Parts: sequence; C-alpha cells; structure tokens
Amino acid sequence: MEYGEISHPPQGEEAKRLSGVQLRYQMENGFPLMTERNLTLALGGSNGEIIGMTHGERTLNGLMKYGCPEVFWKNWVTPEKCAIFGLPPGDLGDGSYGPQFGKPKCEGGEFSQIEAALALAKAFPDTRTIRITTWRLVELLLNADPKKRRTVVAPCHGDFTVVINRERKTLKIIHRQRSADLLVGWTGNVTQYAWMGMVFAHLLGYTMTELVHYIEDAHIYKRQYESFRELFANQTKPFPTVTIDETVTDYFSFRREHLFLGNDYDCGPKMIIPTPI
Repeated sequence: MEYGEISHPPQGEEAKRLSGVQLRYQMENGFPLMTERNLTLALGGSNGEIIGMTHGERTLNGLMKYGCPEVFWKNWVTPEKCAIFGLPPGDLGDGSYGPQFGKPKCEGGEFSQIEAALALAKAFPDTRTIRITTWRLVELLLNADPKKRRTVVAPCHGDFTVVINRERKTLKIIHRQRSADLLVGWTGNVTQYAWMGMVFAHLLGYTMTELVHYIEDAHIYKRQYESFRELFANQTKPFPTVTIDETVTDYFSFRREHLFLGNDYDCGPKMIIPTPI
C-alpha cells in the first residue's frame, strides 16, 4: 500500500503492484498459512485444487471432483468468458494448469511432469533441472484473435524447481509466480507449493526446509484497499503445524483429506475479500 505503483490491468480496475517480490519461508517456523484471517477452509480447497490440476483436470467439474470449491473458478468459466476463447462452458482450456501439469504433448508423446520430476530427482538428485512449468507458449501466446489462445486464464503459478541437498537430506522448493492477487489467490498458492515440497520430500526421503516464493507482479485491487487495512490491523501470530499422511507412498494417491492442520492454528476472523472477477 505504501510503495506499490498504480497499474490498470485488464480486469478493468485500478491496482497497486510491486514487481519482483521474494519471500522465503523456513519450514522450521511452521507452515506458511496466513494467521491474520481464518483460512482453514481455504487451505483444504487450495489443496484440492492443486491435486486436481496435477491430475490433469481442465474443467471446473473436474477440479471439483478433487475438492476444489466451485467459487474458485465459476466466474472465470462462464459461457460468455469461455466463448471468447472458443471453449465450451466450464473449460479452462488447452494451456491451463491441468493439461500442462498433467499430460502436456511433446515430441516424444505425452508425459506427466510430476512423474518425470520425481524420477529425475531419484536418478540425479544433484541436477539443477528438476523443474516443472505450466507456461506453454504454443497455447498462451497472445494474438489479435483471442480464440487462438485457447486458454481462459493464462497460468499465474506452477513454475517451480526442486533443490535437493543429498548430504543434509533436505529439499527446497523455489516457486516463481507470474501474477499474484495478494489478498485472495496468492494466500492459497503459497500453501500449495509448501504442500508440494512436503510431498516431494516425503516421497524422495528428504526433509523440506524452505519455500522460496518469487512473485513477478504482486498486486492489490482498489476494491480490496479497505480489506487490506482491516486485515493488517489484526495480530500476526506464529505459523501453525501442518502435516501430511505419510502412509501414502504415491503422489497420485494424495487427496485433500491427507492434509492435516494442527490445533495450534491461532488466527483472526473469517473475511470475505472481493475481487474484480
């Protein structure tokens, strides 16, 4: 609010933004779930969303099967919005998270980025190329004709690298986020990649020690300014304990019910924060 520059994004509303923000979360300090407001339900919903996406789901109904709340996407995939990109109602499109996390097409056929990253980490843990991305130019390059994009929302997150230290038996996630609505979407995104790191560490036999979260465009919309002031008048408290079910030994068997929020989540009240969409 103090240093953000005024911008006028396509959503049609003034926003304040900061470019190139880096946040570092030491996992020994707890799980990075905001404490100034109650995000208990949002934690489970965000977890269900990322699980659905990494299973390759590209529709709202498909994401909801994994526990993603309808409200996360329903205003983005209306018949009117999908028609702009030549897509049926409820379809996020070819270049959305699901097709890229799940089975992106390449010269050698289709493959799962999650499976490939885990296999690479097991075979060559010291490599610098254990990287996953949701940014696929062929579906996302903007054209004068929007139907050529074939994607309702260009992915804002999902570009991350796994960094392993074999001697210390530790694992870090370095996540790069293109765009972050700080008061709504991003609060779930940071928990999604903390969870992803915990799962990767569990499956590979390491301990997750840090989430490095880099944001290219961190913003707050004008209609959120008052919510921002209310939110940060609330007391900041220690991060809570979050654990996963370590009896699950296959990534694709994880579901949102395998994520457990500890009783030490001491947080502020529930808040409904508006967005332009």
